[in-house]
Amino acid sequence: MPHDIFTCDHPLLVEPPEDVGSGRYLSLVTGGKKSERQRISAEREKRNGFILCAMTLAINDAMVYFKEQHCDAGGNRAKTFDLWAAD
Repeated sequence: MPHDIFTCDHPLLVEPPEDVGSGRYLSLVTGGKKSERQRISAEREKRNGFILCAMTLAINDAMVYFKEQHCDAGGNRAKTFDLWAAD
């Protein structure tokens, strides 16, 4: 998570896809020097999807609150910041 998300210019987080938890996605498993993609169970994927959605909503709500309190014209509310694509 970048440290500068609570600014007027920073966009909100992109919401997860609607089919998160459907069994369509792979999880990135890291261990030591090697990273590899590995299938996870449907139950684990649903749990991960739930927390991903809950955390995205909570962070976006906090960012909107910040923008309402501190930014002229409400700040940038575009949901365009993709954590997975960010460096």
